Amino acid sequence: MRRPHMTIKRCFVKRFSSSLMQLSLFSLLWLITQPQAQALATDTFEFSLNELHFVIDKASGNILSLSSPKVGTFLEASPERGSIIDLAFPIKEFQPLRLAARYSKDVKIDVEKESVTLFWEALGASRPLPISGKVSAVIRFAAAADGESVIMSCTIKNQTTDSIRQVMFPDFMGIIPFAGEENTLFRTAAFVENLFELLKPKAENVPFYAIGPFRKGNGWIEYSGGKYNFFSKTPANWVDIGSLAGGISVFPRRWGPDEPNSAIMVHRLESDGKLRFLYAHNGSIAPGVNWTSDEYCFTPHRYGWAEGIKPLRNWVKQHWRRKYPIPEHVKDGMGFRSVWLAKGIPSDPQDVIYRYRDLPRLAQESIEHGLDEMVVWFWSPAFQLPMETIPALGTKQELIDAVAECRRLGVNINLFISVLYLANPTAGHYGLKPVKEMSWTYHPELIPIFNPPYANWNWTALADQANLQWQKDVLASCKEWIDCGLTSIVWDVFTAAATRPNLYDLAGRIRDLAIQRNPQSVFAGEGRFDIATESEYLDYTWNWNWYDYEDFRPYNLVFPAPRLNTNIDESAKSVKLCFADNTYMNIMPSPPDGINASDWIVNHPELSQALKQCARLRKQFLSYFREGRPIGDCILAKECNTAHVSAFLHNGQVLMIIVKTDGVGPVTFTAHLQHWLSSPSDKYVVRIYGEDGGLVGTREFRGTHYAETTNELKDLAISLYEFSRK
Repeated sequence: MRRPHMTIKRCFVKRFSSSLMQLSLFSLLWLITQPQAQALATDTFEFSLNELHFVIDKASGNILSLSSPKVGTFLEASPERGSIIDLAFPIKEFQPLRLAARYSKDVKIDVEKESVTLFWEALGASRPLPISGKVSAVIRFAAAADGESVIMSCTIKNQTTDSIRQVMFPDFMGIIPFAGEENTLFRTAAFVENLFELLKPKAENVPFYAIGPFRKGNGWIEYSGGKYNFFSKTPANWVDIGSLAGGISVFPRRWGPDEPNSAIMVHRLESDGKLRFLYAHNGSIAPGVNWTSDEYCFTPHRYGWAEGIKPLRNWVKQHWRRKYPIPEHVKDGMGFRSVWLAKGIPSDPQDVIYRYRDLPRLAQESIEHGLDEMVVWFWSPAFQLPMETIPALGTKQELIDAVAECRRLGVNINLFISVLYLANPTAGHYGLKPVKEMSWTYHPELIPIFNPPYANWNWTALADQANLQWQKDVLASCKEWIDCGLTSIVWDVFTAAATRPNLYDLAGRIRDLAIQRNPQSVFAGEGRFDIATESEYLDYTWNWNWYDYEDFRPYNLVFPAPRLNTNIDESAKSVKLCFADNTYMNIMPSPPDGINASDWIVNHPELSQALKQCARLRKQFLSYFREGRPIGDCILAKECNTAHVSAFLHNGQVLMIIVKTDGVGPVTFTAHLQHWLSSPSDKYVVRIYGEDGGLVGTREFRGTHYAETTNELKDLAISLYEFSRK
C-alpha cells in the first residue's frame, strides 16, 4: 500500500487578454487601477492529495480544476461556474433561493499533513435577501490509506430559523469530455450512458422548458433509488466517468440503506457543453440542526472502470455478511424462466394458459435450454392471504406433484408471491383501504390494458410490516407450502420499512424454515437496491426493466448476491450479451399479441438456438463465470465498436468473450494483457475457441498487448480467447 501524500501550492494569477498585453505601460497601469480590471485577477489555492490535484478559488472555495497524472485534467470551471456545495434555502421572499460556495467570498482554508479543510462561517446567497441567521459549512478532503483515493465529507450547521431543504454534495461543476465526447462515458454499477451526447438539446424540440431531460434549457437527468416506487439504477451509488484509458470513480462509504430521498443528478450546460455531476440529498435540515454527509471516496484511475471500482469492492468485502449460502444451481446457472399460468384472472377458466400439470413439460423445455430455475406467476390469487391454489389450474396435490417432478428433471420451481400489497377482501381484514394509486389491475381485454378507470379488482393497500398478525399469517401460509415441498419463493417488492419488526425479519424466518426442509431452497425478490441488506437474503432479483439487456458488469464484479436479472422475450442478441457478462437471464417469451412469459421457447428459433449455444459454452468455461473476476471490456486497450467484449480473470488466466454486434465483418481489437495478466517474460499463449466451444487455434506471442483482426464473422457470432502466461 502506498503512503498517502499531499503537496500544496499557493498562486496569484493575473489573466490578461492578448489585446491588453499590447498596450503601453502607461495604459496598462491605468487599466489595472480600475475596478473592472481587478476582476481579471484570480486568487487560487492549489493542493494535491494522493496525486489528485485541486485548484480552489481562494475567495469562494469553489473547485476550479481537478486533474491527475492518471487521467489529465477532467474538470475546468470559472469562479462563477464552479461548485463543491450548494443548498436549497427557500424563504418567503424568494423560494428558489440558494446558498452555495460560489456566492461566498470568505472561505477559510486549513492545511494539515494529509488533509485540507474548507470552512464557510456563512454561505453566501444567490440573491441579496435578508436571512434569519447563518448557515455554516465545513468540507474536508483527506488522503485515503490506499494511496490513490481522496475522501470528501461535509458538515452543515443550520443557525437560522428556516429549514434547509436540499443539499448538493459533492457537487462537481465543469466536467469536460476528457476522453473525447464519444468515449467519455457515465457509468453506474447497473448501466452505462454517454451523457455528453444524451443531454444535448435537440433543435427540433420546443416543449415547456421546465420539463426534462433532453429539452433545450433543461439538460438535467436524475437517477433515484431507495424508494418503494423506484428501481435504483445506481446500486451503492457508485459512479465512474471515463473511458478504457482511465477515469474517475466516486461512491459514498455507506453500508446500509441509501438515503430515502437521495439522487444522483447530472446537468449539461448548453453554453459550454460541460457536465455538472452531483449527489442530491433532498431531506430537510431543521433550524438549529447539524447535518453530516457520508464520506465520499473519489478515485482517479488509469485503465477502465474495473480499476476505479476497486475501492468500492474492498469496501463491500469489509462489510458484506450473509447467513444463507447462495444455492449452488444459482451460482452455476445461466438464468431462469418465468411462466405466467394465466392472463390476469386465473380463476376464470378462459384466462388459463397453463395448468399445474403442464409445469413438468415447461421444465423439460427449460432444462434443454440451460435453464434450471422456473418462476411461476398466477399460481395463487395475487394480493390475498392465505395463499391457496386456484381450481381452474388444478388441485393442490397436482401442484405438489408437478413441483416434485420438475425437481426430478433438474428444475427448481419458485413461486412468485404478492402479499406486501393487499387487495380486498384480505386488505379489509387488516383495516386497510385499497386505493387506485396502488392498483395492479391489468388484462389484455381491458382498454387501456393497465388500470383503466372502470376496473378496480386489484386496487391494493400497503401492509403494515410491523403488524404482527400480518407477519404471522404470511409466515403460516409460507410454512404450509414449505411443508409440502415447495420451498422457494420470489417476493413481490422486497423493500423493508424502517419500523421493526419489518420485512427483513419476516424474510429471515421464512428462509430458516425453507432451508431446514431444503438447504438449496431459493429466496428471490423484486429488489429496490438497499444492497447492503437485500444481499443478506436475496439469491437473485426478479425486477422489471425496460430493456432486454442492461450493463450490470460493474455490479457483477462487486456484489456476490443477489444476482441481477435482465428480462428477455425473444432477443438472441440479449442472450449472448448476458452470457458474456455473466448476467442472470429471465427468459419470458410471449406469442404475437400475447402476454409476457406465456409462450414456448421453441416457438422462437433464434432465441432457442442462442440459449442452447450459450448453455454449452457456460458449462465448458464455468470456472471463469463462477469463481472468476469479471472485468468486462476493461481488458481492451482501446474501444472496440464492432463487438461486445467481456473478460474474466481466473487462476492466472483470462477468458475474453467477443460477441459480434454490427453485422457481418471482421473484429479488430487490442487486449492489454500486461496490466491484467502480468507476465515477467512478456510471453503468453492464446487459445481461440469457436461458437461450438471447439479449439480453432493456438498461438504464442510476446509483448504487453495482443492485437488481432479476426476473419469475417457473422452477426452475433461468438469467439472466445483464453490467455495464459508462458
